[in-house]
Amino acid sequence: MLIKHVIIHVVMRNEKTGELDKTLRQKENYSFVDDGQSNDLTEQLTNDLGELFGSASLSVGEFGVGGNADLDPPFEQTLKKYFGNGTECSNFTEMTHSLANQYYNILIEGSLTSVKGGYLVFYQYESRKCDWLAVAIVNKTAGMNIQDQSLSVVASEILDLKTLHLAAAINLTKWSVEIDSRYIRFKAGRAAQIRDYFQKFIGCQQDKHAARVETQTLKNAIQEFGRLKGYDPEKIDYKVAKAHEQITYTQKPPEPQPVMLGHVANAAFPDVADEFARYAREQHNLPEELSIHNPSLRQYVRISVQSKSLTMSFDRAMVGKSINLDENGNVTISTPPDVLVKEIKKELADREKDNDEPTTSS
Repeated sequence: MLIKHVIIHVVMRNEKTGELDKTLRQKENYSFVDDGQSNDLTEQLTNDLGELFGSASLSVGEFGVGGNADLDPPFEQTLKKYFGNGTECSNFTEMTHSLANQYYNILIEGSLTSVKGGYLVFYQYESRKCDWLAVAIVNKTAGMNIQDQSLSVVASEILDLKTLHLAAAINLTKWSVEIDSRYIRFKAGRAAQIRDYFQKFIGCQQDKHAARVETQTLKNAIQEFGRLKGYDPEKIDYKVAKAHEQITYTQKPPEPQPVMLGHVANAAFPDVADEFARYAREQHNLPEELSIHNPSLRQYVRISVQSKSLTMSFDRAMVGKSINLDENGNVTISTPPDVLVKEIKKELADREKDNDEPTTSS
């Protein structure tokens, strides 16, 4: 992960007066040398930012207004102004000033006295061959401090980047080419007022197809990771089936629980769970809390039948495509595997050969 720009502003409610205080930094935080600090702090901050979205439960979506993705919210309008048709920002500091002011105005106009605000961390980074713009609203904890006036990092307290409450990451590469409706990953909190105001600030709405896509993507991630590990097809099918078993158990009434990537990883790959979870996040863009589409989940388990004379096993997705059932109850396989065709041809040839051989009498 390569961080290209970082800047920190503050929009925070004064505990004594209840008024909103706003301080906007005039230059980026990407180099702390100018502030008299060492590069170690830069490295620590960038590492924390890199892991910020890693284990969080995120929603996936796109920009829109009132459910209409064809309307550009103010946040997106600002991005278009500074990014144009690509991923290079014309003035990162100026752009974040505009976005921070939008955030401030939403809190003022909405009279959201219960919203405390915080430090607005904006950063652009490159990951998985894509450019991303992230914004997180965080507070402080022991370790390092941000000076309220200069917004410089000093060694006494630290931004709490381990607990993600409000944040969004926009995949600028996908957003700029307009070929995907799943380019925003966001965490908006559980409280209705907090969730609503933050989603209004970003202008994001959850993708209605997210559950179907994430369910299929998870299966793909398990299969690809299994192949990377050198597993044979039978073992990979077993891993997929274990994931299905764990998800089904988690969703079991009367108290279904959220489906977490970490739990699926432990069920499917107990020996390398952390490695798989990291692979699924970084290579397949899967969030920690997964949205599950149950019809797609059924595709995890193969259809397997066995009788005295026949054993068959195949993916459910083949039904209605290459495997069909007609009104007379006849099953046809329109695109059988080459190995099956080869074996049938060999058997027919052997029978014909046997029939052509002369019989011998004693």
